[in-house]
This record gives sequence, C-alpha cells and structure tokens, in this order.
Amino acid sequence: MKKIVHACLITSLLTASSVLSAQTIFSDNFNSGGFSGYDVTPTVSDENRGVVIVDEESTPANPFSGNAARVYDLSTASVFLENDYTSTASTQLVQLFTFDAALAVGSSTTDGVLSFRLTNEGGSTSSKDNCVFDIQLRQTGVFYVYGATSNGFSNVMDTSGVNIAVYTNSSTSSITLTDMASNELTLGAREFAVYIDGENKGIWGFRTGSTYDPTEGIGRFGFVSSSSATGSDVIIDNIEISAIPEASTSALMMGAAIAMFLMGRKRFTKSAQ
Repeated sequence: MKKIVHACLITSLLTASSVLSAQTIFSDNFNSGGFSGYDVTPTVSDENRGVVIVDEESTPANPFSGNAARVYDLSTASVFLENDYTSTASTQLVQLFTFDAALAVGSSTTDGVLSFRLTNEGGSTSSKDNCVFDIQLRQTGVFYVYGATSNGFSNVMDTSGVNIAVYTNSSTSSITLTDMASNELTLGAREFAVYIDGENKGIWGFRTGSTYDPTEGIGRFGFVSSSSATGSDVIIDNIEISAIPEASTSALMMGAAIAMFLMGRKRFTKSAQ
C-alpha cells in the first residue's frame, strides 16, 4: 500500500513539474493606459499613422475587454510598436507568444499589412530578414506566414478578433510539449508553430538567411506596418510571452523534486522508528 502511495506521489510531482515548467516572462493588456517600456514610432500619433490606446467606447472600439493598442498606418511611412522584453533570452530558447488581434475597421481591398516579428534583444524588426519569421495581418482579412516556407490563410482577420499563438524553438534539439489544445506538439530545431483560436495551422522552419542569432534567443518582438502598403489598421491586445524550459532543464527540475521527496520520506521514516 505504501509503495502505491509513494508511486502516486512521485507521479504527482512529475506532473506538477511539467505543468509549472512554463514561466510567464512578459504580459501586457494595456490597461496601464500607455506604452512604457516600448519603442514606438512615430512618437506622436496623427490622423494618418500612429499607436494609440483604445477601449470599448472608442471609435474604432476595442472588441476585447478593457484597453488595447491600435496600430494604424494610412501613409507610406512605417509604424512600429516594439519591446525588448527579456535580457536572458539565451537561457529561454523555447518560448510561447500569444496575443489577440482584430481589424479596427472592416476588411477591404486595400493592401495594408501589419507584421508580427521576433528577433534578438536589441535587434531591429524593421525588416523580416532580421527576424525569425514574418507573420502578416492583412487588411484584406488574410493571415500570412513567412518562415523558411510560406502559407496564407483567407478570411481570418476581421473586426471581432482572433487569438494568435506561436510556439518557437531556437534550440539545436527537437522538443515535445503539450500545447494549448492539450495535444502533443513536436518542434524540430529552429522551428515554430502557429495557432489561430487554438487550432494548429502548421509548423515552419525559421527564415533562412536571417540575421537573427538563435543561440542568443528571442528577446524582442515588434508589430510593424509595411512602408510600401497603406491602409493597415489593427487592434492588438493581451500580449503574453512564456519561457518553456528545454527537456534537460525540465529533467533536472523533476529529478530535484523527486530527490527532495525521497529525502523527506527517509527523515520521516527514521523519526517514526
């Protein structure tokens, strides 16, 4: 009976270690009302381009709760909302990015594009050639992914909004984890997976020829409008970034938890004799 109890306890420790392995390293729902810690271009917004806080009563309104960031570009000059969110990216090579996105106005035939990009801390997201990938939120409603290969998905972006999640693996080894839909996800070295409203849309390799250095890890994200396409108007909300320890790190954590349990059990047995 005792062996069964001990086995169950060890199993619980293993499960708990796996569940607790993901660590939130950045989150922002914009309810602070500003962009502290961000690099924003232009620094002063006008009627043609900018980054501003909107809420559920604004015009256009935030379709999500509370505040959000509206990133709009009706000119031919780019708009940037960027953030160096971690200084320890080299030890956080497996990460999960999630955010909500909606068109501020209905989809149209304009060629406006807002890109979501990731690169090294202190890097630039101004070009997709500096980044892990280029995920485009297009004003036509198309969601486009540029990695080592590219794919587009029609009728994704609209004014009601979608949740976007991206798992990234900058390490040199493949990883297997449980995704947000409780399914097993395996990512090869330097691969990423994209989810839209919880549905896995595919796995891509990192962009080839990019100046992004995987050994340094991802430490900067950016939402960037295209300078060659006008008409982008997108609302971004509920950004959250988590670091997921690699298998070796998780194994050490689980081993330590089991060792602590067995040591405690040994002390308890001796004291009871």
